[in-house]
Amino acid sequence: MAEIPTEVAAAQRASDEAWAALQAHREQVNERRQADPRVEHPKFGPILRPWTTDEDAEYDRLHAAVLAAAEARAAAMVTAGIVSTYSVEGEMRAAARAAAGE
Repeated sequence: MAEIPTEVAAAQRASDEAWAALQAHREQVNERRQADPRVEHPKFGPILRPWTTDEDAEYDRLHAAVLAAAEARAAAMVTAGIVSTYSVEGEMRAAARAAAGE
């Protein structure tokens, strides 16, 4: 494929950003969990605390955004007549980065 349509590149970018936000949240939660005091477990000794309700809720919200972005990306590909192949996926990611000035 020679050129990725702007709409597909934008959908790819939105998908990438949604995944990055989810990953950043996971990393932030895990950093906080590492910094918090360990919870004693009778069998395994000190363990990391569980995720809080708010942390879980934010993860769920971000994960829903990832799914919505993936569905929008798939719809944009269908509209543009693009079939996912290894090389096309690479071209789409490159087009998304180029559109963002990276």
